[in-house]
Amino acid sequence: MRSFDVEKVEWQEISPDGTCYTLLEGDKQDPVGGFSYFLKLPPGAWDRPHWHTGPARLLVLRGVLMPGLGADFERAKASPYAASSIVHVPANEVHFDGCDTETLVFGVAQGPWSTLYVNGDN
Repeated sequence: MRSFDVEKVEWQEISPDGTCYTLLEGDKQDPVGGFSYFLKLPPGAWDRPHWHTGPARLLVLRGVLMPGLGADFERAKASPYAASSIVHVPANEVHFDGCDTETLVFGVAQGPWSTLYVNGDN
């Protein structure tokens, strides 16, 4: 058995806005076993429209995650999901996401996993 304390994991910064990620277990390229991770978004972080090659299930642990659908970034079309909400993001679904307050998410996803941006700037 393994446990993960969000206050003790090693974070990897993945965006200049301070968004951080940590892989908890598994392999992002494994099509069978999948993987799990924490994602920490600082206040005001927004990711431009993109999609993932595999599906993901997200549990909002803290804050409010605000995903929106479509290739056009329109914050007004984002829907708020508060702590304890679960969000399913199907493979290849174009979306954007962000937050206004620090937000912490636990995710479980299926590989092979890549994030591809609508404008091709990966």
